Amino acid sequence: MSNCLSVVIPTTGDLVKLNRILDSICKNILEFEFEIIVVCNPKNEEIDFLAKKHNQLSIQHLKNKGLNAARQHGLEQSKYEWVLFLDDDCELTNPEALLSVYSEITQQTDLFAVGGEYSVLPKVNRWAKLYFYQQMKWLKAGVYDVKNNLSAYLIGGFFILNKKICLQNKIKFDQKMIFGGTEKEFFLQAYQKKLKIRLLSATVQHHSNESFCDYFIKSYKQGRGEKYIESKGLSFSPVYLNLNYSRKSMAFGMAFWMGYYFFDFSILKWFFHITQEGIKVFNEKKISFLNQFKKNL
Repeated sequence: MSNCLSVVIPTTGDLVKLNRILDSICKNILEFEFEIIVVCNPKNEEIDFLAKKHNQLSIQHLKNKGLNAARQHGLEQSKYEWVLFLDDDCELTNPEALLSVYSEITQQTDLFAVGGEYSVLPKVNRWAKLYFYQQMKWLKAGVYDVKNNLSAYLIGGFFILNKKICLQNKIKFDQKMIFGGTEKEFFLQAYQKKLKIRLLSATVQHHSNESFCDYFIKSYKQGRGEKYIESKGLSFSPVYLNLNYSRKSMAFGMAFWMGYYFFDFSILKWFFHITQEGIKVFNEKKISFLNQFKKNL
């Protein structure tokens, strides 16, 4: 029997992104019998022409419901046991990455999901590089069993899940969650039910070159998502944005904690938290300066 795979791509209908990812899929998964489900959110009639170009493609329209609603819809519509999720700003440039993830989940039948990381182009702007650093930091923070590469949550990149195990355990994408951390909430449900999630070093290309404001907003949404996840009792020793990573990242840290505390209108707690972090950074820099001064005496 040939390798079978359902590919789910949630999208807002950006034709450039869609065309790129669809071409990369069709070039790199020739060993598979596959279907591609593009869930357009919101509806965009212009992408219908892509179905003529790729006969494996199914266009599913949803009104403005959010990313998780699109993922859940794609999961429900998929016909194969193994379901690959990719975002429309990714590109599958290395077929070996997909094969390694697919082989892992099909050979280890008790695995709920296997995921990989993503890489960014070397010429992206500094904000994209910084946000990528923070995303990978969050991703690696979810690994609780290094020997077996077991993770509590996967963020970004791509992943394949076992649909049968997903249905048996009644795990769904929370459609109320329309801010950051959507995948993390989904996988923490699985972790809570003691299902196995494995993170591999396989990567896909992530196309992102947005502005400082774009990443500031993303960080804010990540903070809101973190608070929402905690309110559901799904926390797992989270590692937050580190304000003393560099001066450039401090704004992202402030945005993250703003989203976290503003979720339930705890504005004073946010101010207190930021103040404490600011004092900590100041003291660290003061000590560093004094140590350097002593060396130069």
